[in-house]
Amino acid sequence: MCNAMKQGRSLLTQEKSIIIIGSGPVGTRILRDLLRIRPEAAVTIYGDEPWEPYDRVKLVSLLCGDLSWADLTNLPPLPKPNNVTLKSSNRIVAIDRDNRQITDSFGDRQTYTKLILATGSNPWIPSIPGINFSGVHAFRNVGDVRGLLDKSYKGQRVIVLGGGLLGVELACGLQKKGQQVTVVVSDRLLGRQLDDRAAELLNKHLHSLGIEVIFGRASEILGSPNKEGKMTAHSVQTFSKQIIACDCVVLATGIMPATDLALGCGLATGRGIKVNNYLQTSDPLIYAVGECAEHRGRVYGLIGPGFEQSDIAAQNVLGGRVKYSGSAVVAQLKGADIAAFSCAREELENQMETRSISYESRDHTQYRSLQLNKGHLTGVVCIGGYPLKVGQIKKLTAHNP
Repeated sequence: MCNAMKQGRSLLTQEKSIIIIGSGPVGTRILRDLLRIRPEAAVTIYGDEPWEPYDRVKLVSLLCGDLSWADLTNLPPLPKPNNVTLKSSNRIVAIDRDNRQITDSFGDRQTYTKLILATGSNPWIPSIPGINFSGVHAFRNVGDVRGLLDKSYKGQRVIVLGGGLLGVELACGLQKKGQQVTVVVSDRLLGRQLDDRAAELLNKHLHSLGIEVIFGRASEILGSPNKEGKMTAHSVQTFSKQIIACDCVVLATGIMPATDLALGCGLATGRGIKVNNYLQTSDPLIYAVGECAEHRGRVYGLIGPGFEQSDIAAQNVLGGRVKYSGSAVVAQLKGADIAAFSCAREELENQMETRSISYESRDHTQYRSLQLNKGHLTGVVCIGGYPLKVGQIKKLTAHNP
C-alpha cells in the first residue's frame, strides 16, 4: 500500500452521525426504528460480516434447505431519500469516548453524536480436548452454515452438543435432511424454558422422530488424522465414559455477550454491557441493546427482548425519556413438529416462592403448566398446544407485578 493510501486511512472522517455497531436483527431493527421516528436522521451502521444484513434466526432453515439465501435478507428497502450508510465487512476495533470517535479495522475514524452497541453475542465454546478438531463446527453465522454444507462433509452421523432451543432446532432440521442425530445435553432439554415434565415429553417426541438424546456432559472430542494429517473428530466421550461415534460435531452450547469493545473503552460491564432503564451505558452518549446488553442483572438471549429494547432506545437516542422495565421471556420451538412454548417474567430456575398448576391430557400429547407467585401469573409452559395466543400470554406475564 502506498504512503498516500496509508495516510488516507488515518484521516479523521468529519461526518457526524448516529452510529450503530452491529448489523444483525437487533442492529437493523433499531435502524428502522430511528428512521421511523426521524426519517432524515444521519445514521451509519457497521457490520463485521462480509454479507449484507441477514436474519440470524433463520440459519437453521437455511442449513436444512427450507429457505434460500434470498429469504434471509434482513434489511428491507429504506425510505428515500435517507442519510444511511451501511458498512459491511467492517469491524470496529476501538471506541474513543473522549473524542466521540470509533475506529474501524481499516484505520478509519468517524465521529458520532450517539453510539449504539448492538454487537450481539459469540458462541460459547467449551474448553474440552479436541474442540478445535476438523469436523467440529460452531453455529452462529452464514460462514458456519457454509462450513456444514461443504461438499467434503459426509454428515451421516451428527452429534449436537447442547439441548437448548438452538440445539433442538438444529437436531430436528438435520434429522429432516436425513442425518442420524444425537443430542448430548447435561440436564433436561430446553432447561431455561421447560419444567421437568414438559422436557420429558419433548424427549419422547424427539425419540419418536429418530433423534437420540443422551444426558451427560461431553468430556472430550476424540479424533484421528485425515489424509492431510489434520485431526478430525470421529466421536464424543462423556464424563461417564460413554463414547458416541460421529462424522461431525455441531456446537449449540450457549452464547457469551460480545463485550470486548465496551471493556476496551472502560464501560461498565457484568455478564453483558450494563445499561440503565433508558438503555444507556455508563456513558450517557452510548446505548446498548440486544444480546450484548445487561439490564438489572439480566442478559436476554432471545430476539424478542432485543426488539423491545430497540424501540425504546431509538426514542431515547433521539431525545426521548422512555423507560425500559424488562421483558417477558417468550420462547417458541420451531421446526420440531410439536408445539412447545414458554413465557416467563423470570427464568424458571430463578423464581422463588413459585407454585405450579399443571394439566396433562390422557394421551400425553398435551401438557400445560402455569407458574404462580403470590397469586400472580409469572410463567406458562405448553407442549402440544397453546391455551392462549402467544401475545395474550406475554401481556399477562408482562403486566403482573
